[in-house]
Amino acid sequence: MNKLTPQLQSEHNLRTHPFYDLWGILRRRSNTVTLSSGQLIFKHHGVEVQLPVDDIRNIKLIRKWLYSDIEMGTASKSYRIKSFNFQHLEILIQKIQCAALDIFQHSAEWRELLEVVRRYQKGEHYFSSWEWRSFSQLILVKQRLQDLAIDADFIAREGDNPIAQLALKLSMDDVSESGRNHFNERVIPQLVSSYQTFFDHIESQPLSSPQRKACVTNEDHTLVVAGAGTGKTSTLIGKAGYLLKAGLAQPENILMLAFGNKAAREMAERIAERLPESGDKLKATTFHAFGNRIVAQSVGVKRSLTRFAEQNDELRQFIEATLEAEISLSDDYKTQLVKYFVCYSTPGRCEYDFNAIEEYHEFLQSCRLITLTGQWVKSVGELRVANYLYLYSVPFAYEANYEVNTATIERRQYKPDFYLPGSKTYIEYLGVDREMRTAPFVDQAAYLEGLAWKRKLHQQHKTRLEELYSYQLSEGTLEENILDLLNRVEEPQHLRDTDTLLDELKSSGSSPWQGFIDLILRFLSLFKEGQFSFSDLLASPQRIDMGRTQAFIALFKPVYDAYEAHLKDQQEMDFSDMISEATTALEEGQFHHRYDYVLVDEFQDLSGGRGKLLKALLATRDNMRLFAVGDDWQAIYRFNGSDLRFFTRFDHQFSPAKMLPLDKSYRFNNRIHELSSTFVTRNPAQLKKEITTHVQVEHAAVQLLDIQEKIPDINIADRNLRKAEAYRQQIRRALARCHNRELRLNSTRRAPVMLIGRYRLENMRDLKELDVKALMVEFPLLDIQYQTAHASKGLEANYVLLLGLEKGSFPSAKENDELIDLLLPEQEPYLFAEERRLFYVAVTRARHYVFMIFDSQNTSAFVEEIAKMGKQLITKSDSLEVGQWSCPDCESGSLTGKVSRYDKKFYVCSHSPACDYMASSCKQCSSPMVMDNGMQRICANPECLEIEIVCRRCGLGTMVKRKNKDGGAFYGCNRFRRDEADCCYENITSEEYERRVDTAKQNAAIMQEMTS
Repeated sequence: MNKLTPQLQSEHNLRTHPFYDLWGILRRRSNTVTLSSGQLIFKHHGVEVQLPVDDIRNIKLIRKWLYSDIEMGTASKSYRIKSFNFQHLEILIQKIQCAALDIFQHSAEWRELLEVVRRYQKGEHYFSSWEWRSFSQLILVKQRLQDLAIDADFIAREGDNPIAQLALKLSMDDVSESGRNHFNERVIPQLVSSYQTFFDHIESQPLSSPQRKACVTNEDHTLVVAGAGTGKTSTLIGKAGYLLKAGLAQPENILMLAFGNKAAREMAERIAERLPESGDKLKATTFHAFGNRIVAQSVGVKRSLTRFAEQNDELRQFIEATLEAEISLSDDYKTQLVKYFVCYSTPGRCEYDFNAIEEYHEFLQSCRLITLTGQWVKSVGELRVANYLYLYSVPFAYEANYEVNTATIERRQYKPDFYLPGSKTYIEYLGVDREMRTAPFVDQAAYLEGLAWKRKLHQQHKTRLEELYSYQLSEGTLEENILDLLNRVEEPQHLRDTDTLLDELKSSGSSPWQGFIDLILRFLSLFKEGQFSFSDLLASPQRIDMGRTQAFIALFKPVYDAYEAHLKDQQEMDFSDMISEATTALEEGQFHHRYDYVLVDEFQDLSGGRGKLLKALLATRDNMRLFAVGDDWQAIYRFNGSDLRFFTRFDHQFSPAKMLPLDKSYRFNNRIHELSSTFVTRNPAQLKKEITTHVQVEHAAVQLLDIQEKIPDINIADRNLRKAEAYRQQIRRALARCHNRELRLNSTRRAPVMLIGRYRLENMRDLKELDVKALMVEFPLLDIQYQTAHASKGLEANYVLLLGLEKGSFPSAKENDELIDLLLPEQEPYLFAEERRLFYVAVTRARHYVFMIFDSQNTSAFVEEIAKMGKQLITKSDSLEVGQWSCPDCESGSLTGKVSRYDKKFYVCSHSPACDYMASSCKQCSSPMVMDNGMQRICANPECLEIEIVCRRCGLGTMVKRKNKDGGAFYGCNRFRRDEADCCYENITSEEYERRVDTAKQNAAIMQEMTS
């Protein structure tokens, strides 16, 4: 406790007992105790002691037969004063106790505790842990009182002392963290009741019970876990208003942060409308604007924002000019750059680096598999082979038809990976390791059987086949093996001139050169935003292609240095500087403010840099509170550095913390909620929420529209134009349904309709000619707008049309490069986790209906998943095949119908090209024919179960009816083609064929029973 000298009115003296005095005088041991001005003065072992009353930690009266003693202790020493009158000692102790209380009541500690006790006793204050620390000091007060033998009776006799009275009643549990939680839980209903009128009127509609609870919860760190349409912004406005209404803060004590200018403006407008009494002192701002203000205050001048921050084309030109300068100045840099394009344009990973086909499929989608000549290839290994051949000026053809026709009903025309016309050499790049083992998700027996067929084919036709292997890529010997191969087949070769090669790379707008500049642009932004160092990246524990990382950083660093030098010379800053320099200023105490409360919107979008800034701000003042709202189901900005762990691990990032739900949506109906929540929570990492909806309906609110339903009636020769027209027709079909509903409702104003695509309209091949204005003329009761899925966040409409839901588009195939992933929060293990959340965002923009328009011949995996949901959630055509059949090969993909240029239907796996399974279509119902036991193909449609008997000799062909010279019937393989390398001569009698058919029917019946 604080040592303050009380203003006592008198002093108290006490002498030893007369008998002891008599004896003491003779032995010089008599003693006197004086209590004066807050000090106890006495002799101890002949030495005068001046003991401040406030230093006394315990006191004890020891009664004897003739006279009594008193024992006192401080933190470091004990004293025993002997031989006083018992009654006189009792009076002395009471005087000491009164003096101790008097000292305490005149201390700053007492005044602080008095305010805490009054709040506690009133029962209408929510205690933060920082405030509770003061309250918990009462347990020390209790111990102090007990040490001084002060009890409740003494306090009662001495008059009103609420601190001492309360302290003596408290236990350790009462002042613990759980005690704080219990107290606050009792306070919340009282506060909600006290401010009922305020919460009824702060927004246009009364706040819900969860919103009110969130507003009055005044924890150190509070996260409101919301759902789409549950009123996040209303809760923020309610919180700010409550703080002002309750007198907990003045407008200048509240900082409201948003992520974008638009969100900040909208929040400011709501503040002005709903909290006009705050004047212009309560403002919403962005993280960047706030950071800029901190930097300006700390350095005394506001620096200009570089044009590069908002003019991306100018930054691109600066980067390209810097690269050109480095190339002209350094032959070594030029050589490194060329090597990067040849060797490191994509990560060097093989099929067997992945445990599941989904992982490999996602990896392939993240790669830019475009050769230096602008061709698309199927794997990283093939990309490296093509680039090496180009580097050494070797003409080649990729996947050209083999010189002999091998196409049959069952087998496509053989197309070797590479053909070198100069030496007439075919090259196969094989996805195997040194032991000829394939990836775990590849049918190794079938793969090696196919390889044996290829080798036999080349041997039969005396064509030259050379082989390269995936393990050569992994071991870093691929270039060496390619050169050995070229020498072996005597293929002419010479290394291209690096200047010529670089000129060729830069000549095309879609070349790898432009992709490299795009990569540098993104890397530069994220590198600065995340406040990384180069040593951080090179020490990364992530599983990456370290050789590629080192090569890229060597090329990137001169660009970064030039960019930073430019900003310094121009005395400018970019957006990343606003965050990083502001964080440093806060940590060094260079920014002074009056904020007690920080309110953050869309907290799920918090990035690492912004997170550091926020933590640094909260550390600048005692008892600063954080109140954040967000929805982890709508976290869609990892590609910009957002780190979802700030949200999902909130109580680890900010402690102590409380997470509260907003669990009622006022936007969409129950059917849209059931479908969207089921879809997004397939990812087990998403927080579970029990959300209800204000609007309840019985009917399904999502309809699947397949453009293939319209294709047969469209008389346009060009396939792409025909497909675009089919999209337009299905869009008009959906809009007509929306328009008719508005007619039935007698609407007098246009109903908002949102067309949502994964990309901007001009970047969607089949939709870029869509005329939205013409559609609004055609449907006068509809207000039709197009938005990308990302731009739709925060918006809502009566109806939503999701467009272009195709493989590679949504979920997007444009995954991050591994180099970019180095700068981003850890990748989530669940496949397409962020794309799934983005799809959820798009669906939940709708109030009433959602239409999903897609092409069943190139279907999105998300549509396949939704197509399997029940009729209570979706409406679809009875003939729609999407998602009906799983791939029997990889077992995780689904079979997607396609039509060849000859109008023959066939099926491929949705994971193609990672899984190359293909099936023919049933001649009866057009469903896929699935191989069973290698002996028959059975139609996957349980209502059809058509059977084809497989040739047991080649295992590929189908047994078909033929006639012999005498006119008799027999069955032979349809791969019989006399004198062809892959000709099959298998034939069986009609009786044997019928026996096999009977066996196949029995198997089909078993299959149907197992699946029913």
